[in-house]
Amino acid sequence: MNLLPYTLMTILAFNEGDPLVDLERIATHYFDTSVEKFMRKVRKGDIPLPIMEMEPGNRKSRKGVLVTDLANYLHDRAEEARKLAVKRAA
Repeated sequence: MNLLPYTLMTILAFNEGDPLVDLERIATHYFDTSVEKFMRKVRKGDIPLPIMEMEPGNRKSRKGVLVTDLANYLHDRAEEARKLAVKRAA
């Protein structure tokens, strides 16, 4: 069963229909950390999420992650967790 469309709609609803989820919301809600720590992990490659800037090069530009990228990331993490659970059960 493909739950990706459900996840996309849930994230969209959580984000009031906006397809760009702000970094503050992602950092605090999904990673329970500050934006600074979240961005450090993204830059190091620990969190493989593409950060989109509405105006590249503008420091004050809105930055975030598209709902599709966030949904795919969540599904990838869930798949890894399922594989680990099967491995532990064996």
